[in-house]
Amino acid sequence: MIRYAHEIYIHPHWNKSDGTYRNDIAILRLFPPLSIPGGFGLARTCISYTNSKNETINYPSAGSNLVVVGWGSTQYNESYFSDTLHQAGINMIDNNNSICQALIHDVEKQFCAGAYEKGSGKYVDCPCRGDSGGPILQWKGTYWEQVGITSYGGGCHHSDPLSIFTRLTYYFDWIES
Repeated sequence: MIRYAHEIYIHPHWNKSDGTYRNDIAILRLFPPLSIPGGFGLARTCISYTNSKNETINYPSAGSNLVVVGWGSTQYNESYFSDTLHQAGINMIDNNNSICQALIHDVEKQFCAGAYEKGSGKYVDCPCRGDSGGPILQWKGTYWEQVGITSYGGGCHHSDPLSIFTRLTYYFDWIES
């Protein structure tokens, strides 16, 4: 099934050259529209709405179990991307974590996540080259909720491979418009 990006809506305040990756979000309108037949292995996802700035910067909550999905490489030095869709279970990291504070440029628009390996003192399982733009999801018991978009971070080549994600609750109104 082939679909084309009929329209691309880049956030009006996206500015790659400023180095902060704030507003790292775009919406693609596909043509023809994608229909999702049952049993095909695809499903719609939801985006959460928050009522206040405090709710936004604390959603998802620290420690939440998340799943990041992507077609990127599995090691930094790989020069190819995967033919297989990969997923990794990672956790939302508290906004006050010192590594996250060094990476995040805007806590209202971005959040930090990674998987901490008990006993080793290291973060493991993270997005790698080619995963940017992919979803990070949270299971809500009966459905998946997309909480973010892979943006940037230490990645798979770094000793503390925490990653930064665009926080979708901040952009809810823009997405709906």
